[in-house]
Amino acid sequence: MSLSDSHRAFAAPFSPLVNQELDRDRAFHPNLGGVTKGGMANHYPMTLIALHGLGASDDEVEAFRAAWPRHRASIADDLRIVDRRVVTVDNWHGFLGHAERLPELRRVFEELIARRPGLGALPAILADMQDALPMGLFHPLIRVYFATLHGDRGLVADALAYMAIRYFDVYRSDSIPARGTGSGSRSAESVWRELAANDDVASLVHSVRGGSIRICEELCASASLHEAALPADFDLSAASLRTTMPAICSLAIRLYVQAPSLTTLHAVTAAQALAHLTLRAGDEATEVFAALWARYWIWLTALHLEKGRPLELPVSDEGEPPEEAWSELSARARAIPEVHVIKMTFSCRWLDEAFGPEPLYKVAITNVLAKHGHGIVREGERRSEGVRPRR
Repeated sequence: MSLSDSHRAFAAPFSPLVNQELDRDRAFHPNLGGVTKGGMANHYPMTLIALHGLGASDDEVEAFRAAWPRHRASIADDLRIVDRRVVTVDNWHGFLGHAERLPELRRVFEELIARRPGLGALPAILADMQDALPMGLFHPLIRVYFATLHGDRGLVADALAYMAIRYFDVYRSDSIPARGTGSGSRSAESVWRELAANDDVASLVHSVRGGSIRICEELCASASLHEAALPADFDLSAASLRTTMPAICSLAIRLYVQAPSLTTLHAVTAAQALAHLTLRAGDEATEVFAALWARYWIWLTALHLEKGRPLELPVSDEGEPPEEAWSELSARARAIPEVHVIKMTFSCRWLDEAFGPEPLYKVAITNVLAKHGHGIVREGERRSEGVRPRR
């Protein structure tokens, strides 16, 4: 699939209202309340762009704006963080993880982006921050992705600065196994099947205390998990990405349908963001994106462990797909002022159109919408009683 074939909704220009709201949001911190080492991301700009991708009218955008309940902290007035002109295009790597440098990092990334046509600078910048890929439950990556859909240089720089201040080397290793040479024969699903019988790796979960997000981040630092997720005969090289990306995305949606939760939902939305960025970058940046996919796959494998290593994940019954068209599901999602419902619908629609047909993407959204905005099942809750795929 080419980029031009993916999600044609973006053929429509952004309305002045959406552009105005996105520009106004730039004054606020990318985390609600200005919390940089935790707390909820500011979903407002990401959701506006997702709404546009789902075909929202200005009236629907205004309805979402009116329903948005969160306080956003102004970077300058509330937090008093200013550009002290210390960070430069030459030394910015030394300020990763420094939350007080947010305005400076924004300026630096905007300058770096301006030096290359289009978004040509993006792969190298992402490569420099690849070891922090899952931080913030992938919200920095997802925000970068949505900013690239809009195309404004300032929005992309804002998102990269968010990734930079959330930086922490989650993988803490220089020895992540080689990703293959294009000749591996193993499938992604077969790696998980083997993992289901690997009690030594499974025991890693019991060594970490905390919720799902913390467990996954901590497991990403395990050399044992690196080796289990990336065995020598599993190919995640640049040469295999066109085949491996859809397979990994399929496992992400199957895990979500098996165990709906905040973490499994972001497994889907992050995979979709990374897939579209990979396709957009083209062949020149495949080595960079192969490295990013290896890190995403390690995290997803950690999540599979944390969810109990389910051996039999749901599969779709292609004979009885959900009846509603994506246009109808999108309209229903646009009417629910819940950021995760809107973004999950956007991601599943894109994945189905790009890598499908895969009825599970509609199954997931049908179940979410059946809860009328409460389909983001938290850890430990029962999953929706909506459409059930077969086992």
